Amino acid sequence: MGDFYKEGLEKVSRKHIVDTAYKIASAKRKTVDNTLGIMVNKKKLKRFQKGFYGLVDSEIQKVENSSR
Repeated sequence: MGDFYKEGLEKVSRKHIVDTAYKIASAKRKTVDNTLGIMVNKKKLKRFQKGFYGLVDSEIQKVENSSR
């Protein structure tokens, strides 16, 4: 998700995340869906609306600080 944020995308569709995860790591759709749910519950991601995810403010700060 940090890479999406660096590209200027504040919210990303689930389909885009699944497609990218499959290209990079051959991750299955169900695995990605389960991981997204866990990350939302742990407050690492937020759900903007059904099917769209983004980083929470604390994670955005970590991404911005690491890119300096």
